[in-house]
Amino acid sequence: MPDDQAPVTWDPSTPGVDADAMLNTLTATVRTITGLPDAQGRPGQVSLAQDVLAALAEPGRQTCGRAPVGVGKSLALLVPAMQAAALDRRRTVISTESRSLQNQIIVKDAPVVADAVEAATGYRPAVAVHKGWANYPCAVRVKDAAAAFAAATGSPAPSNDLTELARTAAGRPARGRGRGATTVDVGTGPVDRKAMRDLIVWAADALAQREVVSRSDYPGVCTDQMWSALSVTATECVGDGCPLFDLCAPVAAREQVAAADVVVTNHALLAIQAATSAPVVIGNAKVGPIHHVMVDEAHALADTVRSQGSGTVSGRRLRSLVRSAAAVLDETSPPVANLTADGEHIAAVLDETVGAGLAPGKVAAVETGTDPLDGLGEAVRSWCERLTGMLGRATRSADVTAQVHARRVTTRAEALRDDVATLGDELAGIARWVERAGDGSPAEAKVSPVEVAALLAGNLWTAPVPTGESGEPLVAERWHSEPGADGRPRYALSVVCVSGTLGATATRELGLHGRVNDYPSPFAAAYANSRLLVPKPTPAQIEMLSVETARGRRRMLIDAHRTWASDMICQLVDAAGGRALVLAATAASGRAYAEALSGSARGRYRVLSQWDGASVEQQVATWRAEESAVLVGTRSLMTGTDAPGMTNVLTVLDRVPRAPANPVDDARRDLIMERAQMNRWSADTEIYARDAALRIEQAAGRLIRSASDTGVVAVLDPRLLKSTPMAYPESTRKVYLGALAEFTNRLTSVEAACEVLAALVAASPAGRRAA
Repeated sequence: MPDDQAPVTWDPSTPGVDADAMLNTLTATVRTITGLPDAQGRPGQVSLAQDVLAALAEPGRQTCGRAPVGVGKSLALLVPAMQAAALDRRRTVISTESRSLQNQIIVKDAPVVADAVEAATGYRPAVAVHKGWANYPCAVRVKDAAAAFAAATGSPAPSNDLTELARTAAGRPARGRGRGATTVDVGTGPVDRKAMRDLIVWAADALAQREVVSRSDYPGVCTDQMWSALSVTATECVGDGCPLFDLCAPVAAREQVAAADVVVTNHALLAIQAATSAPVVIGNAKVGPIHHVMVDEAHALADTVRSQGSGTVSGRRLRSLVRSAAAVLDETSPPVANLTADGEHIAAVLDETVGAGLAPGKVAAVETGTDPLDGLGEAVRSWCERLTGMLGRATRSADVTAQVHARRVTTRAEALRDDVATLGDELAGIARWVERAGDGSPAEAKVSPVEVAALLAGNLWTAPVPTGESGEPLVAERWHSEPGADGRPRYALSVVCVSGTLGATATRELGLHGRVNDYPSPFAAAYANSRLLVPKPTPAQIEMLSVETARGRRRMLIDAHRTWASDMICQLVDAAGGRALVLAATAASGRAYAEALSGSARGRYRVLSQWDGASVEQQVATWRAEESAVLVGTRSLMTGTDAPGMTNVLTVLDRVPRAPANPVDDARRDLIMERAQMNRWSADTEIYARDAALRIEQAAGRLIRSASDTGVVAVLDPRLLKSTPMAYPESTRKVYLGALAEFTNRLTSVEAACEVLAALVAASPAGRRAA
C-alpha cells in the first residue's frame, strides 16, 4: 500500500483486537511457559507485540523489526495473530527459516497461546504446518517402493493392503540375489537396505492408519535419495484420479491448512512463490484467503528467493533428462529413438560450447550482449517441447505409476525450457554466469535473480482478491491495491518482518516501506558475564598460517588454518566436557573438526555432526538431551539451534563465514555501486562483509539463549586481531567485530578460555556431583 493511502480496517462491524486484551493474553502465555505467577512479557517483546498488532489492524500496513535473541519473537507474533483469528476470523501465515523454528512454534509455543486465547475469547485458533507436497509420503510411491524392494531382495510379491504390503516386502529376510546385500535399489539408486526397509514400513503404517506424517517426523535415517522413492511433487501427483487418493497424505495436510487460522510455513515455499509467481501459499485457492503474513528470521528471505529462482542449463542436465525420457517412453518407437539421439547430440554440443576455454574451478560472468549458450537455446527449447508432447499420453495413462513418472519428467523438461528462456533474457536484476567444477567436468550456464524486492512486493505482500462460488469478490473494493500484471484486482496484506540480525537496508531489500525498528535485548548481563575468544597466534604460527603477498601483507591459508583450528577446538571442547556447538565455514572443515573431536573425546563425551545420516532436527534434539554432547555443523545450524543452560557453554565459529566472490553477490554489489554512487571497495564491504557479519552475529547468538546462560564464544580467526600481520583492513574488521559487540569481555588466550570453561563445568550440578 502506498505511504499516502489512507489506512483501512478489514471490517468495522467486527470488534477488532483490543491492545489491552492482547497484552493480557501475552502475559497469561508468559506465565504458563515460565511457571511464574507474576511473570510479565519482556519490554522488547511487549513493544514488538504492540507493533505487530498495529500492523494487523490495517491491510497493507507493514512493520520491520530487529529483535535480538531472548526478546521472544515467537510469542510476540503468535499472540496478536491468534487474537485476530479469535475476534475477526482473520488468517495469518507465519514463515520461518528452518524446520527447527517451525517445530518450536507448532509443538512448544502455539498450544500455550491457543490455551490463553481460548480462555479469553472462547475460541481456540487452529494451527497447521504448510510444507511442500514432496515432504509427505505418497501412497502409490510407497506401494511401488515396497514392490521394488521385494523384487530386489528376492522376497515374495507384496499384498495390495498397504500395511501388509510393507511388512511382507520389507520384513522378510532376503533370498536369492538379495541375500547378504547391504544396499538395495528401489528406483532412485543404491541405498542402505535396512534403512530403506525401516522407512518403507514406517511410511506404509502411517498411511494405512490415516496419520498425516512428513519426512521430518521420521525418527530414523533418511537421505534425500531414500525419500525421493516415496514422494512426489505437486505437479507429479495425479490428483483425485489416483486409486489410493483416500490415503493421500499431502491432500490431508492441505485440508488441515485450509481449516487453520494460523498457517506456519518456511521461507522456501514463500521464496518459490516470490520467484515464480506461482500461488504456493498466498492466493492459493486450496489454502484459502490470507490476511496477514509474518516472516521470522527475515534476514534470510532474500537469499532464499535468489536460490529458489536460480536455474542451470548444461549438457549434463539435458543428458539426465534424456535418460529419464528413455525410461518412460517406448525406446523401440522411431520417434522416441530420434528424440533421445537428438538429445544426446545437443547435450554433447552443450558440453563443448558452454564455457569453452574456462579453466576448472573457475566462474565467469556473462557479459551484456553475449549468449552463454552460443545459439543452442532454441535447440534445447525445441527438444523440450518435443519431449513434453510425447509424454502427453503417458501423463494420462491408466497406470498411476506410469503417470507419476511421466509427470516427473514433464516437470523437469518444462523447468529446463524455462531456464533456457531466462538465460536468454538480458534483464536488469538478473545475474548470468558460467562455471566449471574443479574436477574439469563440462561447464554449466547459470542464472539467478539478484534484486528481489519487486518479486516480494508483487507476489507476497499483495494477493489476488478471492472470489466466492458465484464470482463475487470477498474483499471490499476499498481494500484493493494496484491491479497485478495480469490485470486482476489485488489486495494488500499486513506484513511483519522480524529478525535478530537485520541490516539497515533490510526494508529496501525486502520490498517494504518504512524503517527498521529496534527492540532491546533482555540478555545484556548474560553477554557481559560471557567471554569472546579470538586467539592470538605466535610468530611461528603466523608463518605456518599465512603467506606473504606481493603488497607485503600476509594472506591466511585455509588448509593450514583448518589444522590450527582443529587443535584449538579439541582443547576447548575437552575443557567444556563436550557441551559445545562447533560451526564451520565450510562442510570440508566441519567434517575435519568432527573427525578430530571423535578422536579426542575418548568416550568422555558424544560427538554429533550434521553428516551422521540423521536429520538436522534429530541431531539437535539428541544434542539438547545429552548435556555432554558436542554438535558440529555449518551454516544450517547458525539459526534455530539453541540449548539453554549447560548443554552449550561453548560456541565455536572457526572463521569469518564470508562467501567467496560469486556472480550473484557481484551483481548485487554492482547495483549498489550504480545506485548509491559507491566505489567498488565500499560496495564490496556493503554486500560481502555485512552478509558475513550477519552470519557471525547469528552464530554467536547460539550461546546466550536465556538470562542465566554464560560461556565462551570462540571465533578462531586471527584476522580479527588488529595486531596480526594478516589482519583484515580496519573498516572490514570493524564490521565483523560489530557483530560481536555485545561480548565486552574478550580473550586472546586459548588457555585462559579453557580455564573459564573448566570453572563453569566444575560449578555445574554435574561437576559438583563428579567432585
